[in-house]
Amino acid sequence: NLLINNNFLKTFGSNINYLRSCVTFKGVNDFNINFKILIRSLSYVRKVTIMRKIFILPR
Repeated sequence: NLLINNNFLKTFGSNINYLRSCVTFKGVNDFNINFKILIRSLSYVRKVTIMRKIFILPR
């Protein structure tokens, strides 16, 4: 499982580097901003699900 994750991370990283070399700096900047927003929304969803689990499980 760790090996698969490592290979995935390697290919993912090389793909990001390839995309960065292809697109302009502004495109990379927009991509980074979108990525940050995506991570924030994911963390928000995780918080909500954790809160729901905490509140729903005891009942």
